[in-house]
Amino acid sequence: MTEKMTAIDYFVPPDKNSIRIEYEKRAPLYKQLAEEMEFILDKEINKRDIKIHMIKSRIKEFDSFYRKIEVKECRNPFEGIEDICGVRIVCLYPSDLERIGKMIEDLFLVKETSRKVGEIPSNQFDYSATHYIVTLKSEQMKGPRYDDLRNLKCEVQVRTILTDAWASVSHHLFYKKDIDVPSDLKRDFYALMGLFYVADTHFELLKNRKEKMIGQLQESIEAHKFELEQELNLETLKAYLEWKFPDRKAGDTERDAFRNISYLNYQLQLVGYKTLQELDQRINKTAGVIRRDEEMHKKQHSAAFRFYSVGAMRVCMRAADENFARVEDELTKGIVKKR
Repeated sequence: MTEKMTAIDYFVPPDKNSIRIEYEKRAPLYKQLAEEMEFILDKEINKRDIKIHMIKSRIKEFDSFYRKIEVKECRNPFEGIEDICGVRIVCLYPSDLERIGKMIEDLFLVKETSRKVGEIPSNQFDYSATHYIVTLKSEQMKGPRYDDLRNLKCEVQVRTILTDAWASVSHHLFYKKDIDVPSDLKRDFYALMGLFYVADTHFELLKNRKEKMIGQLQESIEAHKFELEQELNLETLKAYLEWKFPDRKAGDTERDAFRNISYLNYQLQLVGYKTLQELDQRINKTAGVIRRDEEMHKKQHSAAFRFYSVGAMRVCMRAADENFARVEDELTKGIVKKR
């Protein structure tokens, strides 16, 4: 009896030149989609007040695209390879992964997710990057400029800044998969990966502790139970200024306010102040100079002149403590080196 031979379906890569011609024809569309995706995501991230490190779009270079065709043995590459167009979002904390993941699901049609948000397998090599394959929703494609973008897929990759650093270094070493790592290097390699993971986790813990501290300080202000016997630091000084000068802001923007308070904290600690109570005792003795100096500035500059809370405190401290005035003058002249 003669046995029938089963034909083996060997993969033969498609002609490279033909694929290149088609790639170059479609590349402008993928570039347009990538830029559109980045614009939509960036706008929504700002709207939801999610702090990120960066957002960047790209399209896969042809050589990388063709190598993937060969590796995946893809017969229909423009359909089967789903990351020709991509956007990477690098966030600050692991908890942001979930917020951004929910945002992506709200914005787009999600075809595939490589990992559930927050799910980090114990043996995971790339320990917390999440990949979404998405398309635009129909309501986002109004007008003829979107006609050719319908059904085109885009990969949105979300990772923390430390995951991004880990991926960059490990890929530089050409280790993209667990099996790539030589046995002699695995112990140190995984120990290093663990350090990145621990750092990611502890940045999250620090953020949570900071938010809890700020919340408690704010509650004490609102309940009129602000405690002065606290150490002087950036957070307590910020809360003190809100409590002591409730009708004055610390700066025109959040960034300006942070910079102003941080520098004042530096000056105060340089002089030797350790607690809020020490400051408050000085300010209570000289609070009258605020109005006096404001009136003087109004005559010299503008009738609308008004000190920020930081400026009001600095005026009081100059009047109350000659050491503070001396250090501030020396900083201005460059005698004491600014940090």
